[in-house]
Amino acid sequence: MIKDADEIQAMHLHKGPPESVPRLILDHGYPVETHDVTTADGYILEMHRIPHGIVPGSGPGEGSKTPILLAHGLMCSSAIWVFSGPKYALAYMLADAGFDVWLGNVRGNTYSARHTKLSTDETAFWEFGIDEHGYFDAPAQIDHITATTGAQKMFYVGYSMGATMFYIMSDMRPEYRERFIAMFALAPAAQMSHTTSIFKRIADYYDFIDGFLDLFGINRLLQNSFPVKLFNYIFCSHMTIDLCKYGLLMLTGFDIMDLNQEIDDEMAPVFFKHLPAGASRHSVMQFAASVISGKFTKYDYGSFDNEHVYGQEEAPEYKIEKSTTPALIYWAENDSHTAPEDVEWIKERLPNVVEFRKIDVDGFNHLDFVWSKKAKDALYTHMLDKALILDRRNKSAS
Repeated sequence: MIKDADEIQAMHLHKGPPESVPRLILDHGYPVETHDVTTADGYILEMHRIPHGIVPGSGPGEGSKTPILLAHGLMCSSAIWVFSGPKYALAYMLADAGFDVWLGNVRGNTYSARHTKLSTDETAFWEFGIDEHGYFDAPAQIDHITATTGAQKMFYVGYSMGATMFYIMSDMRPEYRERFIAMFALAPAAQMSHTTSIFKRIADYYDFIDGFLDLFGINRLLQNSFPVKLFNYIFCSHMTIDLCKYGLLMLTGFDIMDLNQEIDDEMAPVFFKHLPAGASRHSVMQFAASVISGKFTKYDYGSFDNEHVYGQEEAPEYKIEKSTTPALIYWAENDSHTAPEDVEWIKERLPNVVEFRKIDVDGFNHLDFVWSKKAKDALYTHMLDKALILDRRNKSAS
């Protein structure tokens, strides 16, 4: 357990700014490391690692120490796995159970807005979508974990877009299909034809919104920049925090009677300091396009440009059935983003689903998977039990 600055320096830990993910982890008494990972196309991704827990039996050299990669959703960062604190957050639970916890960040978010050659002020930096997250970002982070730990197999937890990335990687990068003990999919996203979320609104006005963004050269959306931080400071302070709660939950679906039970006034300011963490225009519009098409495809440039990029008028569909990793899928009835029908679509196509579990909590919505206090008992404890069983089985077989 880390106690003072001398121990921090001795362990070569990166403390970071007061509101950073490494600082949040450190302030809760857990060890933390910051790792820079460079993708094959030059993006520099920042990963955060909790190498061990702080409860007896989970320290250095104790417990499983099997790596587990946690992949966040759209507009998110590694913060979603830790901001609710050791009592409720999944990352701390996994570390205390003996796992080596790695928190990923994809290109373009708060922690991964760097490139070996490009500046974030250049349009070329933002010319990426979910395709690149799956083809470049996830594999680079997986390779780094293996290079650092020597582990040939690991667990993968994908929340929303984090699961999307896994399906893309499984299709386009077959060499990674055997690198996982199991994949936990929390509110997974692929095609989104039944969504009633903000993506349905964007899809309804797709051509207008895409044309507007293109006309004004807007390639990044809701980056955690000064204007966003200023907005959060003014409208998401302790006095006005309910405005942010209601505004955000209107986009995700919520049970109004449980609002303050799910997001208490102490946790909310921390949450809004880390979200939104930014995304590219292409990533957002790619999800909106799937609402229209009802398909899980590569980025749709339009028939003319598709012909040039893909050699066909329609964007090619991803083959989700190529994801042969044992899959444990968790979904919620009240999830307006990844609707039950769309999660069922994923289940029907995956060849190795070992668990398909509905979260049996009234009003449980898309964001509740990573911020609700109820997620611990309704979801995380079950996931942890499954991970421990699968880990022991994998070690016995090897």
